[in-house]
Amino acid sequence: MINIFYKFCCIILSLFIISLFLYQLMKNNHDIIESIELSDTEMQKIMDTQSELRIMKTKQGNMIDKIETIKSNTETQTTAMKGEKEKIKTALDKVKEDSEKAAVKAGQP
Repeated sequence: MINIFYKFCCIILSLFIISLFLYQLMKNNHDIIESIELSDTEMQKIMDTQSELRIMKTKQGNMIDKIETIKSNTETQTTAMKGEKEKIKTALDKVKEDSEKAAVKAGQP
């Protein structure tokens, strides 16, 4: 029992040390990224890319909305067709019964 508790504490301690190391690494990388100077042309390219990305995201959202609308319409039509199928099946059964009754009556003198 003590051995298991000891191993558990060692794992927790090692995860804590690793998280401190990763935090320091991320903090240093963030400082490096902030210190980079960009020229006006590079900033313009970044802005153009961001605007194109926004346009593409908008188009993607519109396409997703259209797909969802088409899916909804398809489900509605499928439900309506199932109802029509039942009506047609009922009508066919009635026609079959009527034809059997007519055949029976025609066979009688």
